[in-house]
Amino acid sequence: MSTNQQRFRVLTSEGDIKLLGIIDETINFATVDEHIGKKQTISLDLSDVVACSWNALLHLDKFLAEKGLESIKLKKVPNRIFDYIKLLPRFYDTYEIVSLEMQLINQDFEMKSIEITKNELKQFAKHSPNYFIRWFKGYQFVGNQRYFLQEGLPKGLERSPWLKINQDEFKFWHDYISFCQSTLSLSLDLLESLDFVLKRNLKETMMIWNSVLSSFEHLKTENYNTYRDNSDDILSRIQNVESNCSKIYSSMKEIKQGSHMQILKIEVLSQNEYFIKDSSLHQGIDSYVQEVQKLTNMLSKIEDLGVNAGSLIFELLDYFDRFEKDFQEISELDTVALGAIRDIMGIMDVLSMKSWKKTQNIICKELQNWSQTLFNLSGTLQGFDLLRQIIEHRLKELTLITDKKQARVEWAYFATELYTMIESSLVTDQEKFSKGFYLPHAQGEQKKESKSPGDVMLF
Repeated sequence: MSTNQQRFRVLTSEGDIKLLGIIDETINFATVDEHIGKKQTISLDLSDVVACSWNALLHLDKFLAEKGLESIKLKKVPNRIFDYIKLLPRFYDTYEIVSLEMQLINQDFEMKSIEITKNELKQFAKHSPNYFIRWFKGYQFVGNQRYFLQEGLPKGLERSPWLKINQDEFKFWHDYISFCQSTLSLSLDLLESLDFVLKRNLKETMMIWNSVLSSFEHLKTENYNTYRDNSDDILSRIQNVESNCSKIYSSMKEIKQGSHMQILKIEVLSQNEYFIKDSSLHQGIDSYVQEVQKLTNMLSKIEDLGVNAGSLIFELLDYFDRFEKDFQEISELDTVALGAIRDIMGIMDVLSMKSWKKTQNIICKELQNWSQTLFNLSGTLQGFDLLRQIIEHRLKELTLITDKKQARVEWAYFATELYTMIESSLVTDQEKFSKGFYLPHAQGEQKKESKSPGDVMLF
């Protein structure tokens, strides 16, 4: 992928505001603002958005909310972005999906993606079962029909004899594993963001580190040899943190893909006329649980990564404090040495060109600013603990499910216990939004609101 394809850009095409490239949480949406102008109704084309993290989506959603627009239409929404955007609490009060990318699967597990409009989807839904919308040639759309259209559609069109009379049980299982899968996807997104932020900041840190060491080598400062001797150790630890983060991400991604395949098998099973016993469904549930439980091995690795990264950051903070003090102890430099240090440290300020004191202040200020960046990064590393907690909560829920199934307890007799466990362990907005969308009914004895995030009406 070229740099130009990744760079975030905004264009206006045939009346639509077209977003292109990667949307991350650092994006300034001023360019979008220019295209909106005084409009009260806008249409956003997302077909060329390469990637958009969860935090970036929240950032964009907040920006659009502050504009006070009357209507926001979304066109050509990529499937991966729709999976996130549908979780937003103000989703159906704010956005109208005109068209989106949807995935299809058949009984041979062959998959394809198509772009479809709201009217086309509604037409297919009229002749489909309540859970999954059928397409042509034996294909069905991936995901519960409720995720794309409002509930209350005709029932009783299922091909499976078992599903026709056990819709509530199927709904219980499919909604829960969809919730579980959603939080795992968001966890992977969180880890990817942590990986990106860590690598970006550590790379910049080593660039500054090398410039400082080159300066001290040129000046033959007292502590240069100590810094030089420790440099390889610091670099090795940085590489170790980056490598472990990438390895954990790859392992989690593989597990997520494996568990997603188990969900697809369950969805395909629902359309099979030979699905006449619940044993086939429970085999699928068991396979899903076993796949996700592989994350158990990730917990200690995630915890160790967070601890090691935090330890590294605080040690770097100590070094940068010492760097600043060493620069402050240099009382004067001749013109040649001053010019050399300015070149090494990349000082471009013209007003300080002939003054070591002014140059010294600039260097120390830059070191202080980067120390603040590193300190802020240490706070960001709390994300590793959040990641561990999210995974732990899903694993505890799956343990409950496994125990109840092994004891042959019917789903209806432990559903409330499962929902109570979920409610008591939601630690992030992502989890809360996922629960609200996929498990709107999971409210225990509480009174259900008239409109819940799961009752999505896109169009």
